Amino acid sequence: MTQKELQEKQEENRTLNALLERNMSETEHLFTRERHHNDQVLTYFHRQEEVRFFEKITEETRSAERHFFDELMDGQATLHKENRRLEDESDLFYEAELQQLRKEDEVDGQNDHW
Repeated sequence: MTQKELQEKQEENRTLNALLERNMSETEHLFTRERHHNDQVLTYFHRQEEVRFFEKITEETRSAERHFFDELMDGQATLHKENRRLEDESDLFYEAELQQLRKEDEVDGQNDHW
């Protein structure tokens, strides 16, 4: 991978991470609204036969919410690891370029003495 490709990949990773964070925030807001609505429904049906039906739906929704956020966190961790790998690779490119410049300086310095 060239340094330009590496930089493009890092930028792509930053974009994906920003999108993921925005989607997580939006989804968290929607889940919060749904929880609030479900709580209102449960309160309305409190001590009525139908409450069991809504309790089951509410628990399924909360389970789906936990699963969804677990998946998002896994995706975020994967992006973070990839970004770390790309940063390490970028550091290696930088170090290689620095070594090359040092060698060129040494050669130029030796040529000046002759």
